[in-house]
Amino acid sequence: DVDFAGRRLGGEVLLVYPRLQMFGADAALEVPLPVVDAVGVFGEAAWIEPRGFVRTTSALGVEQRGTVLDAPYVRGVAGVERAGDTYVALEWSRGFFDELGKSRQRDYLFAIAERRFLRETVSVRVVAAHCLDDGSRLLAPEAAWSPRDAVTLALGAYAGFGARDSKFAGPLAGDRVLLGRARASF
Repeated sequence: DVDFAGRRLGGEVLLVYPRLQMFGADAALEVPLPVVDAVGVFGEAAWIEPRGFVRTTSALGVEQRGTVLDAPYVRGVAGVERAGDTYVALEWSRGFFDELGKSRQRDYLFAIAERRFLRETVSVRVVAAHCLDDGSRLLAPEAAWSPRDAVTLALGAYAGFGARDSKFAGPLAGDRVLLGRARASF
């Protein structure tokens, strides 16, 4: 229902979460290198068979129908990592958790570094990401302190950079955020 004078727009929305069948495999191995002892190499792949559904959109008396998620698609991840005093990982990823359907898959590069200090009670972690399709970038640093075995206090941030319609800087990514976290395990 549309009421321009009263500034009202009414309608019905039915949210559907698609059903997906996934078949996947992963592999990991350690490659000895003379300078850094060894690096881990890993890869994962998934074949995704969605159960398509009909999406109906109607506005101002016009109805439009279309089948959504009717084709299978592939997701994959591959990378290298090294654990030691400083954990470092470089990863390529095809598809992100919110990208459903073959046409929505994008390619990403991730870099992760983490270092622990003071008998492993303090850790500093930095995650950086780059979307190869739209050029947007993400930076997510975090510092955490664990004064006891079951207690962690953390302070972190999320900052996306890029065009306003991009993956990491668009409206669905949210604004730049400073966050705190407290965790206790019993």
